[in-house]
Amino acid sequence: MMDRISICEALAKRNEIDPFLKRMVTGDEKWVTYDSSVRKRSWSKRSEAAETMAKPGLTSRKLNGYVNKQNCRIWSEANPQVYVETPLHPEKLTVWCALWAGGIIGPYFFKNDEGHNVTVNGDRYRAMITNFFIPELNNHDVQELWFQQDGATCHTARATIDLLKDTFGDRLI
Repeated sequence: MMDRISICEALAKRNEIDPFLKRMVTGDEKWVTYDSSVRKRSWSKRSEAAETMAKPGLTSRKLNGYVNKQNCRIWSEANPQVYVETPLHPEKLTVWCALWAGGIIGPYFFKNDEGHNVTVNGDRYRAMITNFFIPELNNHDVQELWFQQDGATCHTARATIDLLKDTFGDRLI
């Protein structure tokens, strides 16, 4: 199997003869951490319970919405007894999209039947390809499209490769 540099060199030479890069689509997923809870902060004395309040102007799903204690400094003449609550395991979601000369396909959020966020496995990836990606491609005038993906396990599973070859033939990178 050719290494990545050799593949890139061969594709660059081929693109000079047949400008196929405008027909190439690449897709990948990313695991995103987000805040789905209410931020809490209060000023209290040691003997008092902390009061819960939402921080104004923030939506409930703000990316990276937690206070980093290493970067947070509070200056006061007296100890303000600040309380900031952050979850031990913040909620995460996996989002996929594809890029090509015609624009962006996606985003696609991986969720289970109950609507809860899930990570990607081979079955979920193939379901996304079948139920989302291929129908989206059919909405565009795409001929002889090449598809590029990385070597993640769900991308390289035999069933996934067979599915992608049914759609893209040998135009799979």
